[in-house]
Amino acid sequence: MEELILKNGSKKYFLDYVDDIQRAYSKLPEYKERLKFYEYELTRYHAVTYDAINRSNSNRNVVEDRLLYNLEKIEEYENKIRNAETTIKKYQEFKKCLMFRERTIIEHIVEEGMKKAHIARKYGISNSTLYFMLRRVKTYKY
Repeated sequence: MEELILKNGSKKYFLDYVDDIQRAYSKLPEYKERLKFYEYELTRYHAVTYDAINRSNSNRNVVEDRLLYNLEKIEEYENKIRNAETTIKKYQEFKKCLMFRERTIIEHIVEEGMKKAHIARKYGISNSTLYFMLRRVKTYKY
């Protein structure tokens, strides 16, 4: 597990972590849709007929190439789905170690994409209090 400790006052690691989680949430449905598409394409590939084999071997190679392409895409999207689900699962575990208010703020930032100023206004806290809470969150391990 990596720490969310800032180097030289940089917010880079924490913001990258937030971006990774947001990307996983947004891309997961797309990855599942693409996987279904390539699985469907795999089941409906055009079989090589005996006449096509007699005419030339090029038609057979096209079918085999398309079949291999679909298999590669299925494997690619299965890996992408697995990675996105792992990222989301780690985030869910990370949220469990946070206090209620910190968890709520992180959920607003990550899952709803709210700006920090809007969060501070919503909960009636100052920006400095919000940033203090975020600094505490950044020292947790995820």
